Amino acid sequence: MLESLLCCLCGANEETRSHLLFGYRIAWLVWNLCLEWLGLSSVFYLAFVSHFLQFNIHETPTSVNLILERVWIAMVSEIWRHRNKHIFNGGVIDYSEIFSMAQLKA
Repeated sequence: MLESLLCCLCGANEETRSHLLFGYRIAWLVWNLCLEWLGLSSVFYLAFVSHFLQFNIHETPTSVNLILERVWIAMVSEIWRHRNKHIFNGGVIDYSEIFSMAQLKA
């Protein structure tokens, strides 16, 4: 049974998919490291599909967009993994560790 709808990481906002993966401060830091790594610049959408579509660049070869999509998936999955690590094992949330692990996955 859920004790609260508040984010288990920040306790300030409702834990929605968009908040956890894109709006939460740690996630925002991870995404900024990702953009820096890719040499891109953007203002992030908080909507799930819109955020994903930002990693599909028009007039770019399909192979590049496939790589960008895999990077996006790696970032999302690593943010989620660290969230679960925090909840179930009391792990510490470290944005640089999340980013490094996602880089390896990508």
